[in-house]
Amino acid sequence: MADPTKSSIEDIERTRAQLEENVAKLRKALKHWQTWEVEYEAFKEELIPVPAAASLEAFVRITSFR
Repeated sequence: MADPTKSSIEDIERTRAQLEENVAKLRKALKHWQTWEVEYEAFKEELIPVPAAASLEAFVRITSFR
């Protein structure tokens, strides 16, 4: 007969390991999206000086400095 206490501890340990793995994945995803947010904000700042009626050539010229 299996020891119920040992089984419970093993279940808790398995759950803890899964939670740690999930936290690591979430941290990685958060870092990824934070990076995208910074990139988006920088790109947006570059576009502010572009007039609404700017030609495609002007848009490409302004954004090609990245």
